[in-house]
Amino acid sequence: MGRIVGTSLVSSLVAALLVLLPGRADAAPDLPTQLVASAPTSVRTGGTAQVTASLTTDAGSAPTPGVEIVLERSNGDGSWAPVASGTTSAAGTVILSTPVESPSSTFRAHFLGTPGLSASLSETVTIGAVQVASSLFVFGPRSVVDETSAELLVRWTGADGEPVRGLLRVYRHGTYQAWSKLGAVWTNSAGRARVRVSPRVDTWYQFRGAPGTGFQAATSPTWKIANRPPGAVIVLPAGAPRPKYLAPQQRAAGAGANATIVPIPDSVWKRMYGRSWKPGCPVGRSGLRYLRVNYWGFDGYRHRGELVVRSRAAMKFAIAMTKLYNARVPIRAMFLPDRFGYSGQSGGANDYASMRHDNTSAFNCRLVTGDSGTRSPHSFGTAIDLNPWENPFRSKDGWLPNSWWGNKQVGKYAWKRSDHLVVRLMREAGFTWPYGTYDAQHFHG
Repeated sequence: MGRIVGTSLVSSLVAALLVLLPGRADAAPDLPTQLVASAPTSVRTGGTAQVTASLTTDAGSAPTPGVEIVLERSNGDGSWAPVASGTTSAAGTVILSTPVESPSSTFRAHFLGTPGLSASLSETVTIGAVQVASSLFVFGPRSVVDETSAELLVRWTGADGEPVRGLLRVYRHGTYQAWSKLGAVWTNSAGRARVRVSPRVDTWYQFRGAPGTGFQAATSPTWKIANRPPGAVIVLPAGAPRPKYLAPQQRAAGAGANATIVPIPDSVWKRMYGRSWKPGCPVGRSGLRYLRVNYWGFDGYRHRGELVVRSRAAMKFAIAMTKLYNARVPIRAMFLPDRFGYSGQSGGANDYASMRHDNTSAFNCRLVTGDSGTRSPHSFGTAIDLNPWENPFRSKDGWLPNSWWGNKQVGKYAWKRSDHLVVRLMREAGFTWPYGTYDAQHFHG
């Protein structure tokens, strides 16, 4: 009996062990899994694509969280190389990032399997590497006060919503001007760049982005910045006649009046010779000086004017013009009278035309305008005519250059009394107002 019982016990133990051994034909099988991969059809060259992998069981109805998914790239010869991996979320999904090679790359997701879950492969996805379209946007102020600066902000974005880091060329043009290149700037990693500009006139700006790896060229809309004057714009009284139009003089240079005195340059002498100066004049080139000085224009801007004056009186002129500048006395223009050509009537630069354009001037070797027999004090370089249109003089032929302003005093630019600001300032600088209201424009040093 004992022998039979022993045999039966061994058989029972063997049977029990067989139940526990893996791989037994009647053990529970691994659950089948389904792996699905999705990705964009294209990304910019050099960019990164995101492949979403989703692992489920039971024919796609139950997510499988906490398992590793490997993303593989095709080598093009039937083999595959792993490029990224990640663990599925509670929803059974994982996002895997990978760079995309040009012109395209093919990927698949691979689940290697775990105890109880069978391995699976997704179908392949192909992602093209392309140059995406891009757009440039500009932001900044719409106006700026002359001689101050403003900052333009530009943003460069691809059609995929990602920023573009690239080279921008900055162009500008003023009214009736052609585009010209201002400079270049690189956008940062956020696709942004800042450019500081100092427009002296109404100016339009444009940014042009060069194409690069993964993005196409782009051109921004134009951005206009209006230039505003820093000073008051003079509005003449109703009914007041206007002088002839004269293109605005160049804008001011340097701070304040910034008066400079130099011997007559060759270029200036060439303009003067045969117009405001000719052989026989009482003062030669060596006795004259060229004065440049800033002034406040009727348009509210600071301009830089020019005068030729007697050398020994040059400092007096500089002081006078500086006083007028500091008091913001408006002056319409300050060109050399040679700009208006020669006048046979006065025997010098055309003072008639100079006055009709409301031009302030000093030296001019000529006869008194309206008096063919008398040499003008301007021939000696010690006199100046200020704002002649609004401050006409009474000649033998009547008021010149107009009669409307003959007896009118307005603001700081038209004076008819000795207590007016301009008369007081000129006297402080050492000038006289010899003819009073009969020649209000004229001061003598």
